[in-house]
Formats: sequence, structure tokens, C-alpha cells
Amino acid sequence: MRRGLISTLMATILVAIVFSSLRLVFVGYEKWSVVLHILSGMVFLGFTGFHLYNNFRPLRAYIVKKRLFLPMLVMVIVMPIAALSGSFTSFGDWYFRFKVKQEKETGQHFVRYEKWESGGLLKLTVKSGQHFWYPQIAVWLEDVNGKYLETLMVTNSTAKGLFYGNRTKDNFKEFDGEKEDENYLYRRVDALPHWSHSRGKIYADGRYAPT
Repeated sequence: MRRGLISTLMATILVAIVFSSLRLVFVGYEKWSVVLHILSGMVFLGFTGFHLYNNFRPLRAYIVKKRLFLPMLVMVIVMPIAALSGSFTSFGDWYFRFKVKQEKETGQHFVRYEKWESGGLLKLTVKSGQHFWYPQIAVWLEDVNGKYLETLMVTNSTAKGLFYGNRTKDNFKEFDGEKEDENYLYRRVDALPHWSHSRGKIYADGRYAPT
């Protein structure tokens, strides 16, 4: 009776883990899905540890009899090697491309910025709605005392002045087709004031915002 109850509970928890995993992959981030996934995983690990503790001797005998020790050892070695070799990162890149395609089909889009630094690759992903027009984002380094060191990334609208007046939800497609027209270039001196003043670069007109 007790074994049957434990098996039923573990099967139920496993279903919850699989369900929440599929939901996170194909639907996206949802707080309740994440909580369900984490809690189910923790409970499942607890049951698994309890099961291994109570059945250590028969399991050891079964592994020896079926000669499963070597395959298990290979798996223990292969998993860290796969993680260190970047295989999981490749899967993550595939998943990101999959999500980009999925979100585009629902009227949303991603913007991704990448920059190689001495410490590795910096990746910043901005998820937005359909009319999230010109994000104002800057990423820079400071030392432990808050002194500016260098800029790693600044969004296109600030770096190149790609702001447009009179852009609406009705004409934005036509408006975006004129991005390279210099008549539409603007300078937003009120954008990213902390970053621009941290840089300390003053332009000919006495302002900190880049041209």
C-alpha cells in the first residue's frame, strides 16, 4: 500500500514537471509555471533520494547484475564535458531562435545585442511588444568606486539619432522604411542622462548627449 502510494505520488509529480517544462518551452515565462516546475523538481528529488536510501542494496545488486555501472559512469563523465564544450549553449541558441520566430508570429519581437569582452560574451535580450519603438538602453562598466570605465553597448536610436517625429501605430511600417533619411535624424539630450554624464564627453554645444 505504501509503495503504491509513493509510486502514484512520484508519477503525479513527474507529470507536473513535464507539463511545466513544455509550458515554459512553448508558451514562455509564466510565474506559476516556474514555481510549479521548481517545487515539483524539489519534491521529486526528495522522493528519489528517499527511494535510493531505502533500496540501496537491491539497486546496487541490480546494477552489478545488469552491468550498468559503466554506462552510468560514462553519463556522469559526458554530462560535464557537454556542459563545458558549449553543447548546452548551442541548445540555448536554438531555443532563442525558436522563441524569436514564435514571438514574431504573435506580433512581438526581440532585440539582441552581443559584444565580446575579455571576460567573455555579453548578451542582452530585449523583449518587446509590437509598438515598442525605440528603446533607450546603455550598458557600461564602472569600478568599485562608481568611476566610469567604458561603454559596452548603447542602443541604435541613441547612437545614431534614429528618432522620428509623428510616428504612430498606423503609419509605423511606412515610417520605418525611411530610417536612412537624414531628415528624420534627431538628438534626444534627455535620453540616458546618467550614462552620458558618466562618460564625461562634452560636445561642441556643451551638452553630454552624443550627436
